[in-house]
Amino acid sequence: MFLNIFFRNMLWYFFLIQYFCLMMTMFSGISNFLRRHRRKILVAGGLVTAGIFLKRYATQKFLEWEAKQTQLYLEQLKRHHHFEGTMQTCDSTALSLASKVREAVVRQLDVETLLMELKNNPPNKLSIWEEIKVLVFAHAIGEVVCECLLVVYLRVQLSILGGYMYVDSQKHKAAAAGNGLYLASTAVQQKYLSQINHFFQVGQGRVLKTVMRTVEAVLGQVSLKSLLRLKDFEQELGSIKARLFASEIFQANFLTHCFLSEEVQGGGLAEKPSQSSDFVIHKMVQETKDVLESPDFEKVVVCCMDRGMARILDMLSECYLYLHQDSNPANSFSNPNNTAVALAKLLPTLRSCILRQNPADLGSYMHQLLQLETLNNFSANIYEAFSQPQEV
Repeated sequence: MFLNIFFRNMLWYFFLIQYFCLMMTMFSGISNFLRRHRRKILVAGGLVTAGIFLKRYATQKFLEWEAKQTQLYLEQLKRHHHFEGTMQTCDSTALSLASKVREAVVRQLDVETLLMELKNNPPNKLSIWEEIKVLVFAHAIGEVVCECLLVVYLRVQLSILGGYMYVDSQKHKAAAAGNGLYLASTAVQQKYLSQINHFFQVGQGRVLKTVMRTVEAVLGQVSLKSLLRLKDFEQELGSIKARLFASEIFQANFLTHCFLSEEVQGGGLAEKPSQSSDFVIHKMVQETKDVLESPDFEKVVVCCMDRGMARILDMLSECYLYLHQDSNPANSFSNPNNTAVALAKLLPTLRSCILRQNPADLGSYMHQLLQLETLNNFSANIYEAFSQPQEV
């Protein structure tokens, strides 16, 4: 039994010595390997370490970029919502002023007085009808032109003011721009928006006089007995539109003086301290003037007036259909392009059609203008320019 225990212990020691020799051989091989490939191992370790730091740096920068993009997205979303609210305010203001435009047109292009004179059977009946002819078409075209100019100007005015108000809403930007000064204060807003009154007091009258002269120059020679088709009116409206585009309306400073009074354009406000509300208003007025005299403003007005002339042509088409149905009740269908109507017979129907339509109703010309993509893009560009931080 003693021999069994002895041999067992000897066998254990033998295996232990073998294991120890094997480990020594392995560690010796590792040591030799490390010694032979020392530079490679150092380079590989450096690359791994650099990779770890690079990954951490890239992760940090990515998180910073992601946070910045999220902030920009939220800011753009907030700016978009503010712009949409500004445009809704502008649209509601324009619709509320539509009736005021109609009242001014009816008052300046007074047809009712001439109609009352006709009831007395005066000797100059023909000349009165000639005046009515010009006034009716001047009313249709003048109302379109005035609504067009009013809507585009309101979009310019509210886009500029909306941009200022958005900058004010960003307190840190306002502080960086003017030591915490709120540029578009309530007093500034009221005084700036009140400039629209100058259009109704002075500007609209100037525009209507130009329209009156243009219509008279084109339709003055057209006889009241002339049988005219719809395509004839299309040609006449095209001539009127061409004359209007070449008239003083599109000359330098004309529209500026229609919307902005001489007092608010000058007055030495620029010499007042930069923190004065008068200085801010003067700056906004000058920026408004620059937009009104820009080529982009003219392009938008031309586009809106083209839509207005098409609207008048549609109105004439309705008049042709009504006159045909009234004279031929048995034949209810007719192509207005194939119908010829005496000009004198068309005038009462056209005037009734004009007065029957409410300029603020859904589907009216003003509603069409407010949905015009060209006008909306123009407004967005102005708002984008003025919603950036500015120095006063």
